[in-house]
Amino acid sequence: MISNNNLQRLVENEKFQLPEEYLCSRAKTKIKGNYQKINIDIDSLVERYYPKARFIRVGENETFDELYAKNAFIPYLRILDIIKKHDLITCLHIDCGVGHLLYLARQMNIDYFGFRNKVTSKEKQIFIDAFQSDCLIQFEMNNLYKLNHYFDVIIYLTSNYDEISFKQLLRILSNKSKYAILNINKQNYYLLKHYKFVTEIESFTTNNSQLFVFLMFPNKLNLDDSYSFNMNNQNNLICLNKK
Repeated sequence: MISNNNLQRLVENEKFQLPEEYLCSRAKTKIKGNYQKINIDIDSLVERYYPKARFIRVGENETFDELYAKNAFIPYLRILDIIKKHDLITCLHIDCGVGHLLYLARQMNIDYFGFRNKVTSKEKQIFIDAFQSDCLIQFEMNNLYKLNHYFDVIIYLTSNYDEISFKQLLRILSNKSKYAILNINKQNYYLLKHYKFVTEIESFTTNNSQLFVFLMFPNKLNLDDSYSFNMNNQNNLICLNKK
């Protein structure tokens, strides 16, 4: 776990500012087709923030900035590239952590909202002051099936689901969005390849460890809402329990 990554520090850190190519692609209006595409080679952009030459440095630990760039900021840039490339307008980020990706998306004028189990008034105020939008919302994951809203894409970057709970997650997401961007563990990614009810559009990895997948749901899946997600502390996996 990376420490000291509160939002204000990240926003003010000059190493984690959006590249000019992203800022120039801001949408003038939040209407499909009005987004300007990001005309950039995403792989060359990644090199600016974490050059390959870094890996040959011996005898030094990676700094906080290097770790955050590799494990968070670069994946965020790739996710924003997918959102713009596929002209996705309304975005929901479940369990959005400190809210950095939410902040970056709002800088690009993307209609992006973040859910988190607990949100303080001070944290909400950062977004209200910067974007005049109450877009950081306190919302419990187990209530997602009740949400009376449909999004173009849902982003969820928690990967430690067992197979049964992962299938339940996909069922819920298919009823709330056409697309999803997920961080998936290797076991569930193998299973995903055999699922007929969801289509993988593209994927990317970071540091040969995290796997992010952009998915499409051709149809809404039947949903049994009599189960809830719970953390099994013995194996550090999210499981399903009967309510």
